[in-house]
Amino acid sequence: MKEEPIMKGFGVQRKRKGREKLIVYTDGASRGNPGPAGFGIVICDESGKIVKKYGEFIGNATNNIAEYRALIKALELASSFPVSEIKCFSDSELMVRQLNGEYRVKNEKLGELFLQVREKEKRFEKINYFHMPREEDLIKRADKLANLAIDGKMSEESELEKRKEKEIAKVKGDEDAMDYYKRGKDLFLAYKHDLSPERVKEIESLLRKAIELNPKLWAPHYFLGELFYLKKRFPDAKAEFEKALDKKPDSVPAKYYLTQISRIESGISFPRDLDEVKKMANNPVLLNHALIEWFENTLRELIQGVLRDAYGEEWWWEGVPSDVRKKYGERVQETRLKEERGLPELYFIDFYDYGKIIEAKTNKGVFSSYMENPKEWKKRLDDLEPIRNAIMHCRGQYLSEETMSRLKESCIELQKLIEKVRKGAFQK
Repeated sequence: MKEEPIMKGFGVQRKRKGREKLIVYTDGASRGNPGPAGFGIVICDESGKIVKKYGEFIGNATNNIAEYRALIKALELASSFPVSEIKCFSDSELMVRQLNGEYRVKNEKLGELFLQVREKEKRFEKINYFHMPREEDLIKRADKLANLAIDGKMSEESELEKRKEKEIAKVKGDEDAMDYYKRGKDLFLAYKHDLSPERVKEIESLLRKAIELNPKLWAPHYFLGELFYLKKRFPDAKAEFEKALDKKPDSVPAKYYLTQISRIESGISFPRDLDEVKKMANNPVLLNHALIEWFENTLRELIQGVLRDAYGEEWWWEGVPSDVRKKYGERVQETRLKEERGLPELYFIDFYDYGKIIEAKTNKGVFSSYMENPKEWKKRLDDLEPIRNAIMHCRGQYLSEETMSRLKESCIELQKLIEKVRKGAFQK
């Protein structure tokens, strides 16, 4: 029987030489929201021919959880095909916008599933997400598969899911362990710029107690790692970050810090201070590259540190404008280098976006706690952008000494600022 068109106005996908594609349709269903839930998947080749159908019952869950579970399973199934590009269609506008970087993930369970999707994406060169009305034929077929799965396995699987939920509730119900963890984390965030030996000892004691009471927790290991990293206790920091990853393999910050520690241990890490950068190269052209790389990396460190002090773990969502977050979502999907995918969010935005973050309305008063005049820094970054682009695009050898003096002056000012921030010289 001839398959119906994929969707109105979309047309038949043409196969490109050397780059095969799949088109994936997913749908999740929950009776009660939360309640007995399942999902359905329909996978088509570029011509619109169905090559795989799948349905599964997942126990008690919400509609949103079922939608994410459907996509995770679809990416697993797609990985068995010799393809490099996937187009994913879902009637869940929330999930599509979250994956495209337009909406933040507030729900803890959805956050875990979101990270699982990001991990599955690494198997493909390119993935795009699109919202499709549930009235479309192939979404209807996926919905039918989801409901058949619920009807067929509800009794058997729901009992198993209840036992799993009780186990999760038992871990989360360990109030004493969570109390020690929260106290240790809050103390660390409050005094991370002024870590006296006494405070380090107190923070470590609180986080160690949380781990003792509940060895399954991963976050206390992460904050211990960050604490030791700031105190340059790199072997201790490495051990804690590795323990955090054992319990939570999708922890991007822990992976980032482990990469930094590896560079430090190798002796080839990029200098943190301007004077060290100046010693790197005698050739003015190479020195200009070193200066601009130092400037941008140090600026990223400053911005993330300021936002994290202000907003805690929600710094990315509370302190970064939505259009900048969307740009990150698009670029992290498009990168073909696995080494890049573990980098922090600020590595995927443009140079001029740093100024947008500093001047954002939501950050009114945030950066003035550290910068005497945030508007002047925004102007400085606007002035540096063409200089930065000329250097990074290998056109820096044609810049005048007068132009390069502006870069050097900005580096000096940033060094002064970062030293004050590191010493806690500014008071919020």
